[in-house]
Amino acid sequence: MQIAEEDYKLEAPDTAPTGLIIVTGAQITADVVQSELARIRRTDWQWEALPQGVDSFLVAFPSEEALQSMVDIGYHLKNHGVTLTVSVWHHNQDITPTYELEEAWVHITRAPHAYRNYLVFWALGTVIGSTREVDMNTYRKMGIIRVKVGLLDKSQLPLTTDLVFGTEGYLITYTLDDELFVPTAAPAEDVDPMDQDDFGAENGGTENPESEMAAKKLKSDSKMDPSASQSGSAGPTPMQHLFAVTPLGKRRPCPPPKPLVFLKKDDKLPPIAVTVPKMSFRPDSGRIASKYHPLFFSDLR
Repeated sequence: MQIAEEDYKLEAPDTAPTGLIIVTGAQITADVVQSELARIRRTDWQWEALPQGVDSFLVAFPSEEALQSMVDIGYHLKNHGVTLTVSVWHHNQDITPTYELEEAWVHITRAPHAYRNYLVFWALGTVIGSTREVDMNTYRKMGIIRVKVGLLDKSQLPLTTDLVFGTEGYLITYTLDDELFVPTAAPAEDVDPMDQDDFGAENGGTENPESEMAAKKLKSDSKMDPSASQSGSAGPTPMQHLFAVTPLGKRRPCPPPKPLVFLKKDDKLPPIAVTVPKMSFRPDSGRIASKYHPLFFSDLR
């Protein structure tokens, strides 16, 4: 079972200085320890003794100075026949790890395309170890699923195992990152390194440089004063605008935007030839019938 670092850190904020109080001579309760600390040190602090084994307690102190002032001093309690000894307690000082995982970058192949996204890549890494990171930049550019995993024994790779996606089973292969492999570097402007994007080279395309150039040009044009381009013009000119539209869904790149030409009020619209209906056209008042579409009738005025 893997415990994510985020899970326990949410419930473990920065704590007050903690001391380990060891009781010798007899057994006493946590209430006795709390009342004696309040008598010895200060009464305006909420003392709370948490049992740490049979003859020791963990206690939070109001400050580091208050803790250090009591360290290595034996406090003999005559009415209870015990002695309290205080020492500085560090996080997890009484618990040492049994082993430590070795991190390595792993390539995962033969995963079905319908399941290729960030969350699935993370889950695939947990099959062989503890997933630490997913390289989405390399996947989007090269179509290679690359995951950093904490492993007990890297010599067990390459490994092929069967996994079930939905109701279908696939043989998934895990191989270590080759020493000569060069991953895709994250762009400097990438503010979403954990982008849950399932688009990659194996899905039929790569990033479109023309789209990137058009987006940059649109951004620079939007900062310019639109009236500046008309100040030196000799006659009416069509206005051109670039429109960049982002599709909904999974951020698939757009085709290069094309300029849209908006005609001036005085510009003539080209006629459109259509088939004359059997009942002929019924022109509005002030317009005459024509072989062209009634939208393009000429005014009589």
